[in-house]
Amino acid sequence: MEKLNLIEKFEGQDFHTWQLQMQLHLIEKDLWDVVKSNSTPPTGGNELAKWNAKDQRALGTIGLGLSKAYLHHVDFTKSAKEIWESLNKLFGSEAEMAKTTLKQRLYGLKMEENSKMADHISKFRSLLNQLAGIKEHVKDDDAKAILLNSMPKSYSNIVFTLSKITISLEGVISTLLEQSSHEEHEEVLYVGNKPSSSSKKEKHKPKKVPSHGKIKCFYCNEIGHVILNCKKRAQDLLDDKIDQKALLAEVETDWEVYSTDEELSCPSDEDFL
Repeated sequence: MEKLNLIEKFEGQDFHTWQLQMQLHLIEKDLWDVVKSNSTPPTGGNELAKWNAKDQRALGTIGLGLSKAYLHHVDFTKSAKEIWESLNKLFGSEAEMAKTTLKQRLYGLKMEENSKMADHISKFRSLLNQLAGIKEHVKDDDAKAILLNSMPKSYSNIVFTLSKITISLEGVISTLLEQSSHEEHEEVLYVGNKPSSSSKKEKHKPKKVPSHGKIKCFYCNEIGHVILNCKKRAQDLLDDKIDQKALLAEVETDWEVYSTDEELSCPSDEDFL
């Protein structure tokens, strides 16, 4: 009876050592010739039958060298050579190159000013999913840091806030998307109601425009701005007066619409400093 217990079952770590040990074991059992990259089966007759029998033994040997968690990589409708190459792509040198490339793209991810937050989040999730697909999972804390670091300078206020509180990765993503949506809404209001250049008096006067309602800050309870643009919250944050749990609830509840039949004065640029 063959003693495979001399080879530790592959459990997702140190693939190169396991691969070398398995290769030596297959060579010892005269099975390597059906696995190596340049192997080709005979065209027919008894030689083909012998080849197929040897191929099945090699396939079984490789399969027995995998832990239960990785047995799903062995498809017994394929040859031992195909399984060997598949494992190498997933965990071998090709996987290492792919892992390095994906990590470089993830860590170097940057959102350009005026680009869509939803598109940026989509790229971010895609890179995380691709890394997870090759068994390289990024911890939530690391993913949060990478995402916040990828934000443009215009998001420095919210990045500072989110880095100060305890919040999940999904919470960070949700808050960023909500803030982006709110800023896009404000931009539409500003562009659609830009003061006329024909009147200097009107140029510096905030326009009253139709609104879905009055925006209320859930930190200072004043009307006309949202929590992320609240000067009092920013100062209290600098003075370390804000309770983290309370701040989290406030950040995630960004702004609220109260009525549809009232007018809202658009704030000037100074209101957002």
